[in-house]
Amino acid sequence: MAGGTAQLVASPTDLIKVKLQTQKLTNNKSYTPFQIIKSVYKKDGVRGFYYGWRPNVSRAVLVTMGELVAYDTGKRYLLNYMDDTFYCHALASINSGFWSTFLSTPADVIKTRLMADSKNTMIGTAKEIVKNEGVLSLWKGFIPIWSRLAPWQFIFWVSYEQIRLANNMDSFK
Repeated sequence: MAGGTAQLVASPTDLIKVKLQTQKLTNNKSYTPFQIIKSVYKKDGVRGFYYGWRPNVSRAVLVTMGELVAYDTGKRYLLNYMDDTFYCHALASINSGFWSTFLSTPADVIKTRLMADSKNTMIGTAKEIVKNEGVLSLWKGFIPIWSRLAPWQFIFWVSYEQIRLANNMDSFK
């Protein structure tokens, strides 16, 4: 819930970021963030800044759920074969990064399409993507997303575990 709530609050900035990133694909003119803000507000008011919030929040929830569940499950499995050490934490964090990326990428693709220019619904956009590009297209960008999430997961989980152990606390369970 925390990830989803935070993303709901941050959704307007994500919308502006997506519009900045995709603008050159649709025309030859570049806009500043302030021009995009003005355009969104003029067209749809404050409500326009929350276009695409559903897949945006879904993505955040799926990332958070994926990282926590995959780390916990992966670590519990690994503890059957190894001690609760740096190596166990590292392997569990790699597992966590993979599954959080796998779960969240479809929502990320749908969110980006909606925020870029579509006036479709979340389900309508998903159906359109699958119909026109195939089901695997929902995982477009998987490698770059994993390349961003995997190091973050690794640094977070390994640091978290090592700090807990250094302070004579139990590791994450």
